[in-house]
Amino acid sequence: MKVKNKKLLKKLFAGVFVISGLLVGLSLYDYRLSAKLNQEAQQLAFSSSAVIASQEQYYESHVIAPAETMIAIEAEFADENIPLVPAPSEERTQVMTEQKPQEITKEPAEEALTFIEQTEAVVEPTEAVAEQTESVVEQTPEVPQNEDIQLMMSLELQKLQETNARVFGWIRIPDTPVDYPLIRVRDNNEYLRRAWDGSYSYSGCIFLECRNDVGLGDFNTLIYGHKMGQGKMFGSLQNYQKQEYADEHPYIYIATEDAVKRYEIFAAYEAEVISDTYRLIFENDEQKEKALQHYLESSVIESEHIPSAKDNILTLSTCIGTGITAQRWVVQAVLIETLLRK
Repeated sequence: MKVKNKKLLKKLFAGVFVISGLLVGLSLYDYRLSAKLNQEAQQLAFSSSAVIASQEQYYESHVIAPAETMIAIEAEFADENIPLVPAPSEERTQVMTEQKPQEITKEPAEEALTFIEQTEAVVEPTEAVAEQTESVVEQTPEVPQNEDIQLMMSLELQKLQETNARVFGWIRIPDTPVDYPLIRVRDNNEYLRRAWDGSYSYSGCIFLECRNDVGLGDFNTLIYGHKMGQGKMFGSLQNYQKQEYADEHPYIYIATEDAVKRYEIFAAYEAEVISDTYRLIFENDEQKEKALQHYLESSVIESEHIPSAKDNILTLSTCIGTGITAQRWVVQAVLIETLLRK
C-alpha cells in the first residue's frame, strides 16, 4: 500500500513539474510575442526608432538612462524651423530744422554739396539701426521644446488604425515600460486577452473603460491594463508605491487624433472596485469634491498639484496579485496641458 502511494506521489509531482514547465514556457512565449507586437506598433506609430531602442534597453537591463534617451529623441524630433521672432519696433526720429530764407550766393555748387553731406549724415544712423536689428534676430535663441511632446505629436495614428480601427490613441509614461496603443472597446471583457491588433494575447492590451468618452473629456477617465511580469503592460505602476519613483516619473502623456494631453500624477493607492475611484457619473461639483477627497486621502504618495472639481482626472487601473480580489492598484493624474495636433 505504501509502495503504491509513493508511486502515485511521484507521478503527481512529475505531473506538477511538467505543468509548471509548460506554464513557464507559455509565459515566456507570450512575453516575447507581446514585446514583438508592441515593437511593431511603435514602428508603425512613430517615424523614429528612438523610443523603440529605449524600450529594448529597459527590458534588457530594467534601467533607462533618461539623459541618453532624451538626447536620442531630441536628435530625431528637434524642430529645425527657427521660431518667428516679432520684428523690433522701428524708431521714428523726427528732425526738426528751421529753414530760414537765404540769399542766393554766388557758389550754388558748394551749397548743393553741403546739402548732400547733411543728407548722408542723417541716413547713416538708420543703416546702423538696421544692422543692430539683424544682429538681434540672429542672436535670438530657439525656444526649448519638450521632447516627449514632440514624440507624441509625431504619432501616425492612421497607420495603427489600418491594422485595427479600435486604436484611438497612444499612452506613454517616459522612462517606463508604459508605452502602448490605446484601444476603445464595446465592453470591458473584449480585450482582456487580446493584443492591440486584435490577436490573442494572454497579456492583453491597454484599453479605455467602455463607458468613458473617447475624447477623454469626462471628469474621471478609466484606463485598464494587466499587471504583467517585467513591468509589462501596467506592471510598472506598482513602483508608484514609492515617493521617489513618483517624483522621478511625474507625467503621463496621451496622444489622440486631435491632441496631445499631459497629465501630472497626484495619487497612487489600493482601491476597492466599488469605491469612488471607479465612479463615472457625477451629478454636481459636490460629488466630485467628495471623490477628490477620497483620492487624496487614500494615496500613499504626495503631490503639490491638488486637482479641483473643474479638472479632468485620469485613472490607470491594474490588478493586485492574481486579480481575483476586489482590490486594484490605481495611479491617478490630473490634466495640466492640451496641445492640438491639427
